[in-house]
Formats: sequence, C-alpha cells, structure tokens
Amino acid sequence: MYVKTVLLSIFIFFTSCSSFHINSHNNQIQLLDDKSVVLDYSAQLLYKAELKLTNIRIGQKVYKLDTKAILTTEELYAATGYQFDGSVANIVGTGFSNHIYTKEFSKGDMSFFTLKSKNGKLSNLYLIVENQNKKRIKLFYGTDKEFYYKVLDLISNGTLNSKLYNKQSLADVYSNPKLYIDTTWSEKNIILDQLLKNSSGYIPRLSK
Repeated sequence: MYVKTVLLSIFIFFTSCSSFHINSHNNQIQLLDDKSVVLDYSAQLLYKAELKLTNIRIGQKVYKLDTKAILTTEELYAATGYQFDGSVANIVGTGFSNHIYTKEFSKGDMSFFTLKSKNGKLSNLYLIVENQNKKRIKLFYGTDKEFYYKVLDLISNGTLNSKLYNKQSLADVYSNPKLYIDTTWSEKNIILDQLLKNSSGYIPRLSK
C-alpha cells in the first residue's frame, strides 16, 4: 500500500511539473511534454499567409492532418518594445469576434476553449491557446474534435481517453483553404480591446 501511494505521488508530481507545448513544422503537428513527443500527426500544409498590423504580426497556416481533419494555426508576435496584456480570454474575444467562447480548461501555458457562432451560421470551433510568453501567442483550432480532446486528455489526465471523437462533417470542408481562417483581427479591435501594451505600460490609442 505504501509503495502504491509513493508511486502515485511520483506520477502526480511529474504530471503537474510537465511543461507542454505544441510544435507545427516540417509537416508535423506534435504535442511535446518537455522534450518528449507524446502526440504526433503528419500534416500537409494547404495555406500560408502573414497579417501585419501595427505592433503585431500574425502568421497563419492551414493544415490537413493524416486523420483528414483540418487544423488552423496562428502565431501572434508582438513588436519590439510591446507585449500582450496577459489575458488569454481577451485574445480569444478579440480574434474570434463572431463567436461566443467558453473556457473549458487551462494548465500551465495551455488553455482550451469551445466557440459557438453568434449567428448560428458558422460551425463550432475547438481552440487551444498556448501562451508561451507575453511576446508570442499560438492558436490551434478547427471544427474537428479529435486533436482538441486528445491534447486536452494528455494535459489534464496524462493519458488518452478511449472514447471515439466525432469526425469533421463534409459540410465543413471548403475548396478554398483560406476559408478555414476564422479570426477577425483588425487594427481597431486590437487597440480598442487593449490587446497590446509597451514595456512601460502604455496602451496604444486610436489616432483621431
């Protein structure tokens, strides 16, 4: 009994101390626990773009995973001398202005959200936000549940759930991969929502 208790305590300690992050490069989407790969998808890059706004740069990519699901990734970079306000919810609310979001779980740098369309005409989205630091934010989202819940299971429970995940329906498949970009970034909203501030705490204002 004592040995089981000690082993359980060790498992909980290492699980709680693990630092997870998601890599998306070289046609691979990987969840890493410290330096070990714990979830690995092959991916085909369908679309790539970069959005440049004042004091913020956003890299956007759309992948087709080996499961046939579509996964969109966005990386937000604050300009030199600026940083994000630290509120992940503020970033989600600003970027996905056509959706109502619900925060499902967070641990370390990772936060999980489900998003519902405000007008009911858009598909629900499953969003993972990785807040690496206040200079760089990574978004991973799509209508398919598998990637979202597998990452959530591994980070929250340390294991994969054996349940089946709903696959993406044909209605969610677009011939133009650019349509998988669901964010609505704009200069005005970034400033009005006070998404950025400089190192001295100054918040940019709209020019009159």
